[in-house]
Amino acid sequence: MSEETEFDESKWKQVTFRNMFHFSFGYVLVYFMGGFFNRWIFYYYQVELGLPVVLLGIGMIIFVIWNAINDPLIGYLTDRPFKWSKRFGFRAPWMMIGVIPYLIFWWLLFAVPDSIVENSDPWPLFWYLSS
Repeated sequence: MSEETEFDESKWKQVTFRNMFHFSFGYVLVYFMGGFFNRWIFYYYQVELGLPVVLLGIGMIIFVIWNAINDPLIGYLTDRPFKWSKRFGFRAPWMMIGVIPYLIFWWLLFAVPDSIVENSDPWPLFWYLSS
């Protein structure tokens, strides 16, 4: 039989509320935008803009494949020590740098130009979604 080990809490440092707040606040944007994307992207492009479901599905497959390549690559590149790594952590500066482009591209996803929407051909809309 295995021995039961006693859990020693004295070796653990108590995390402050400030640290917990800052770590969890970073996920507000990610979860809000992710939930919004999952909820509205299909409705917006299919019902409001008239993109055929097949093209919308292909666009989402392109997104998933790009995300499967991009996420590990970015993780590898940002997991290296830099001058600021001891003070801010490995990824915190990159997240602060990336939040503005993230919001801009998010806005562009739902701000489709009228010239693309008014076109009866669905391919320009597909390429706008996929790019």
